Order: sequence, then C-alpha cells, then structure tokens
Amino acid sequence: MIAIVKNPNNPFYMYTGIVQRITDGKAGVIFEGGNWDKLVTFRLEELERREKGPPGKNPRSAIIEAFYETESQSSS
Repeated sequence: MIAIVKNPNNPFYMYTGIVQRITDGKAGVIFEGGNWDKLVTFRLEELERREKGPPGKNPRSAIIEAFYETESQSSS
C-alpha cells in the first residue's frame, strides 16, 4: 500500500512512501529516494492512502505534483 503523510506538524509532511507493516495502530513506512532509504513509524491517523506510487527520485515530489496541477488548471 502507498501512503502519504498528512500531519503538517511532522517533518515528513506530504512525503509518499510504501507501507511495510501495520501493528498496534501504527504503520512502518519506507521512504526511498536518492542515496538514502528510511523506515519511519507513524500513527495510522497521520497517513492517507494514495493511488499513485512514490515518486522515483524524491519522495517529497508529492508537494510538487499539487503545484503543477494548480499551474496547469490556471493556464487552461
């Protein structure tokens, strides 16, 4: 399952990652990008399911996607 971090107070806000495990109301999410991989634990309410997979180069690219969608709608 793919998830995006929706807690604005979290340093991983809007990062997209792959859920590896869920136990006791928490999920372990793997973030891969560039030269690093990181497994971070979140409460389930901090995550939202996402249809698209994580961006290939930078897990923070989900923020940029929203910007491009807004730009393309305003230029139409």
